[in-house]
Amino acid sequence: MNVFFSKDGTIQRNAVSEAANKLYINLIKLLLNNPQTKNNFFVEVDGVLVFKQVKFGYIINNKEFLSDSYTRYKQNERSFALYSFEGGQRFEPDYVLFLRNNNETSFELLQIFIETKGEHLMKENKWKEDFLLQLTEYANPVIDIHADRYNILGFHFFNSEYEQKEKFRLDIEKKLFDAHSPQSVK
Repeated sequence: MNVFFSKDGTIQRNAVSEAANKLYINLIKLLLNNPQTKNNFFVEVDGVLVFKQVKFGYIINNKEFLSDSYTRYKQNERSFALYSFEGGQRFEPDYVLFLRNNNETSFELLQIFIETKGEHLMKENKWKEDFLLQLTEYANPVIDIHADRYNILGFHFFNSEYEQKEKFRLDIEKKLFDAHSPQSVK
């Protein structure tokens, strides 16, 4: 059983944060086994990988975006598919991230689709990235719950190449904060 995620994919922030603070070897191994987290949270110094503990802690504990939020991700294991707006091509995004903010005046939900893509597949799968970017504007959520706001977002592909990683980072900054603004009601 993974102590960092519940069975439904909920990130156990406190467990992850505590493990990072204590340099828990199983967490370090998990981070090192993933090329993206290895690239983001480790730096090589004289042939030794050093964990960027402060940066990692900031990401895990950051509540500036949605204070008291509920965060869950699910790795898509063929449990659902999307179909492109143009041509109806089937697409199974790698990850879906759910964010919920329940405050005194409103209840907001965000559903974010994320696709990691190796450099060798970027051009061949460009239509998928184009589709993800169209989600923010064209997706029409059909939901069976009450929410003041429900936004569906798609980001640029995540890739460790600098230019692509920067596009992804900017998507997070711009789209998440735009979705959180009062004008984003759907």
